[in-house]
Amino acid sequence: MARSNRARFKTVLVLTSSTLLLAFSSYHTLFGRRELSEIILYLVIPLGLIIFVLGENPLHYGLGLGDWRRGAVYTLGCIALMAVIIPLAARAPGFQNYYGAFGPEGMSLRWVLSTGATLFAWEFFFRGFMLFGLEEELGWYAAIVQAVPFTLAHIGKPELETYACIVGGSLIGLIGLKVRSFYPAFFTHWFISVTLEVLIRGGM
Repeated sequence: MARSNRARFKTVLVLTSSTLLLAFSSYHTLFGRRELSEIILYLVIPLGLIIFVLGENPLHYGLGLGDWRRGAVYTLGCIALMAVIIPLAARAPGFQNYYGAFGPEGMSLRWVLSTGATLFAWEFFFRGFMLFGLEEELGWYAAIVQAVPFTLAHIGKPELETYACIVGGSLIGLIGLKVRSFYPAFFTHWFISVTLEVLIRGGM
């Protein structure tokens, strides 16, 4: 397959499969467990497509460490910025109503690890499979394109959080392209999720 045709095929495969997986996830939960379902849909299946359909190395889709030194700097910078923003967001009524509705139960080390596993799958899906899968044909515009479904996936959560995903999702995508890894996005997202819920739900 010629390089240009292969790039187009990859782009079509990534866009159609990611759309189908997101839609399926909205209507179905595999094995009755949401976390397991999202790991299968957002991590296992995309890995299968990369390996068995595209015949490529998953490490080229952000699973490798890439420029880990620069990635660590970006990660710490993002976490430091969010450490200032999250306490302010946690006071907003929209965040209080949404995250407070879950109650304080379940805030444990197991919950933190389960959240991390789910977010690992989420971040690989958007900042790995989609970002690097679209890069060959779209270049850095892939960072913006993957931020669109990422933002739409947040509809139903606090309004400000959804809007923030447009900018935040694009910027963290650009960082991923820069360091050739999705780990800065993963660790930043994990920090945001855990810190936000701990602040609102009263700690572990």
